[in-house]
Amino acid sequence: KTRGRMFGKRGPAVEETHASLRDHIFNRDIGALEASLASLRWASTAVNHRSSDTTPLLLLAATQDDAPSVSLLLRARASINIADSSGATATFVAARSNAAAALEVLIRSGCDVNQPRASGATPLYVAAQNDSRAALAMLIAGGAAVDAPKEGGFTPLLIAAMRGHAPCVSALLQAGADPDRAYDVADRWSALMVAAHLDQRDVLEALCRAGASVLLRDAGGRTAREVAEAAGHESAAALLQGREEEEALEAEAASQEGLLQEVRQFGPVQASLQLESDAIAALQPQCARLIGEEETFVGAARLQQQCLLATQTLLPARRATLERRRLEAEITALEVRAGEAEQAYRAAVAAVRDSPDDAAALPARDGAAATYATVLAALRLKLEARRTGSLKAAAAKAELEAALPALGGLPSCQGGPPLAAAAHEAGPAPAGEPAPSIPEALGEALPVLRAMLGQVGEANRETQEAMATLRRALDRELELLAAVKGPLAVATARCGAALSAGASEALSGDAEAELAMAQQHASVVDQEERLAAGAKVLAEATAAMQRLASLSEQKLSLEDEIDGLRRGEDSTEAVEARRAAAVAQMDALAAEAALARATLSDPALRKGLQAHYPEAACKGDFFLGLWPEEAPAEEGAPPCPADEDDSTDAAAPQESEAPSMPPPSTPPPSMPPPSMPPPSTPPPSMPPPSTPPPSIPPPSASPPPMEGAFPPDAAPTVHATVTEGE
Repeated sequence: KTRGRMFGKRGPAVEETHASLRDHIFNRDIGALEASLASLRWASTAVNHRSSDTTPLLLLAATQDDAPSVSLLLRARASINIADSSGATATFVAARSNAAAALEVLIRSGCDVNQPRASGATPLYVAAQNDSRAALAMLIAGGAAVDAPKEGGFTPLLIAAMRGHAPCVSALLQAGADPDRAYDVADRWSALMVAAHLDQRDVLEALCRAGASVLLRDAGGRTAREVAEAAGHESAAALLQGREEEEALEAEAASQEGLLQEVRQFGPVQASLQLESDAIAALQPQCARLIGEEETFVGAARLQQQCLLATQTLLPARRATLERRRLEAEITALEVRAGEAEQAYRAAVAAVRDSPDDAAALPARDGAAATYATVLAALRLKLEARRTGSLKAAAAKAELEAALPALGGLPSCQGGPPLAAAAHEAGPAPAGEPAPSIPEALGEALPVLRAMLGQVGEANRETQEAMATLRRALDRELELLAAVKGPLAVATARCGAALSAGASEALSGDAEAELAMAQQHASVVDQEERLAAGAKVLAEATAAMQRLASLSEQKLSLEDEIDGLRRGEDSTEAVEARRAAAVAQMDALAAEAALARATLSDPALRKGLQAHYPEAACKGDFFLGLWPEEAPAEEGAPPCPADEDDSTDAAAPQESEAPSMPPPSTPPPSMPPPSMPPPSTPPPSMPPPSTPPPSIPPPSASPPPMEGAFPPDAAPTVHATVTEGE
């Protein structure tokens, strides 16, 4: 009967039980949920119930990150991979909501971390999409496939790059995600192209560090740099262009490494090919000619030494020189941009100074300052890279100087007399022709060395191994030597010329350039420090103005209270005590205002504000006017209109007379006079003293760090917009 009730007529009963369990999960009533599950004989039927309008209970608990409920449902035989109508499992919804506690229970219980929903999206995909970092790390540790795509070929790395989730991108790359995999539709972009199109700089840097290729092309034949340029993202395009140049240098280095390995694999030419003179003496006619070719073997050995010197020493020096020249060109371009940005910035500051009420002048100045700081930061980085390259070039020079004595100094471009004659017969380069580059010379030398150690060497071995056929072998060897002699002489001469030119270039002195670069780097660092000091000035002034504004509000409230107490007819002891307390509070406010006024009146601070923050200087004048330097009125209260107009008070001072006041209980500290006197009337942009003070940024907000250059005789040319949270 029980089984009949559960299965034969279970529709309404199961739905009601499911609804009751769902309410316990929503209310996080773990005790009620455990009791209800324990009371059900066939609990798995209810916990796994699903329909078009209901969600499986395990998914509800995972969505709420309710790990205890997830554990109870699994113990009640809830299907761990049960899915809703869209195909989403509990693992999927936990990853989507970054429900780390629930996800940990599911993974520990053996869930399928790669089960996709109907669209093909896996739990790892939705975690990367929603920046669910904790869930992402747990899924990767649980064995999730990092490159599993959804429809269209979109992988977790692609969606993380598209959403700009740099931490997720880094985690996926560290887990082995393919940085060059592209989606299958439309433009077929890789993650690098997606980030370039959206100007996701952090994502771009993470992908470049992971080795993403900048040379891949999309369906339209564009690289990531060209995608960034088409979208107008200059910063991203510049970063990718630098990466392209680095890849080109790396490709050249790899090619040169191949040349080096081939040269190293050659055996000693002279020791491998030269015959013993006693063996040749028995075969005088042919051997006499072979002995005469000894200079050929010597030349081949010299060529081998030249190739080793070129590949092991000069090629690294050449790469360092090319890198230095590239950096110098970029530094020159950045210096021009820095000059232009400085002029634009100074013009913007002058515009603000001339028209402080111009609403468009302040954003223009802020934009010019940001551009100026960005250019200076880029210039500093290039200068540091240039200095690092110089150290590498110096090390390469030292290695070259140590290697040259083995060849008797700078290699000769002529070789021995027989080689020079053979070079003449083979038709060497005409006089005045520039020396070939080292790769070109090696490209000509390697075939010659291959011939010497290949065909000539094979013939030489045949001569030694088969003396019975020595005449034929010697004839062949002599013929081959005659064929290779001319190219050998030319290759030796050209390789020597390349070595001479490369050594001269690598050993050329550039101490003056290095000194200038070091001075320029020091200047940029000094400018950045002055910029930071200027930002600190603005922060101090802002804090002082905020404090004066707060004190002014308290002052007005106390003035009203003291005036009410003064006008009151009652003169009880309580009223007098309250009046004395109010006067004491006014004295305390005056002391605090004196400290804030001293900060705001500091000559150095005023000079910095006048030079680069004219609008802040005007606001400072306004707040200094709220608390004049003269002593407060009688009993700590300044004169108010009611006191001045009260004809019944014979002791009230006239408007043109200073009131007679006793000294305050706590005299304010002496304050230096402001470097710029307050204007006789409030500036047009400033409200009158009776109105609330102008809006001042909160004291916790400090200007964003800026970078810029200033002339030596000027205050730091800094400007920044105070923004919340920076």
